Amino acid sequence: MINQENTYLGADGLAYCKICGEPVEAFFPPDSILGMKKHFRQCACIRQKREVEEKAYKEREHRELVERNRKICFEEPRMYDWNFELAEKTTTIEKAKEYTANWNDMKKNHIGFLLWGPIGTGKSYIAGCIANALLNREITVKMTNFNTIIDDMFPLEDKTEYINALARYELLILDDLGTERNSEYALGIVFSVIDRRYRSGRPLIVTTNLPIKQLKEETNIEKKRIYDRILEMCVPLYVGGSSYRSDIAHEKMGKMKTFFATAESSQTENIIEQTMNGRREKARQGGWNGGFAPYGYYLENNQLLIEETEAKAIRIIFEKFGNSDKEKYRKIGFRVVAFADGQPDKNIHNGIKALIRNHIKEISQ
Repeated sequence: MINQENTYLGADGLAYCKICGEPVEAFFPPDSILGMKKHFRQCACIRQKREVEEKAYKEREHRELVERNRKICFEEPRMYDWNFELAEKTTTIEKAKEYTANWNDMKKNHIGFLLWGPIGTGKSYIAGCIANALLNREITVKMTNFNTIIDDMFPLEDKTEYINALARYELLILDDLGTERNSEYALGIVFSVIDRRYRSGRPLIVTTNLPIKQLKEETNIEKKRIYDRILEMCVPLYVGGSSYRSDIAHEKMGKMKTFFATAESSQTENIIEQTMNGRREKARQGGWNGGFAPYGYYLENNQLLIEETEAKAIRIIFEKFGNSDKEKYRKIGFRVVAFADGQPDKNIHNGIKALIRNHIKEISQ
């Protein structure tokens, strides 16, 4: 249907787009059996709009497919965010990135990785990075471990279909080999999964804390059958370094110490601020913020009032400070302080005590 508001009629009798100037109609061949002279055609505007819509549709389909496959691949949502961009730049990470970049060749030649090394060095994380990089390219990946596989298969009557399903993923990642139960039943399941993957001709990635020497020199026949197939399918890649779990634990401990120190400091500052605000408000209202009234004053309804019987001593002290040897009294840090019954208080500055002793007779007259 042609929108007449956005078109105009050309000299050739065809409708043209007002925006791009292309015709939105075309003539049928003169000998057309349809009995119609013109038919609709897409102008540049419509083609561009269709291209944008198709691109958005494909991107939405891609995102939905990747997210669906990601949920199938991982058993823990935290693994969704494992990616090379967040990983520390190491030789091992670079080799893992090369593996994903050359995936087609890896798949064609049935090449996988055996990521081995001490506990906590990031083997599972590297495997997860590989998985996410391939998932983003719509490649099907499944990352699991033998404890989960054994638990899933235990109640199943048809265990073969479960094993075949694992073999159908373009990449299978088996995490933490060697942590599964060491029973005859468990070893049988492990062998069946590995052997089926071996016969499928698809790549396999395995992570393990077991030393490579142990895998190569295993004497137990059941385990040796498993390890031999893994070593044939997977290129050993050592993942060393300090335990990232320990590093994370230290980092969290440091953050907690900083948090508690900051919280304590903030709490102390709040208390001081509240106290000072209270004192300022009290002073604004004419109230006394101290404890006992200073010598020369008494408290009444929280107000300081002059005690005339003691005021004489205070006046003498100020007179000595104002008219006598000022430098002498400045050096002793003269200030108005509280006395008890006219006697120097034990907490009064020593210089003030000396001042009172020197003039006690004048004060007492």
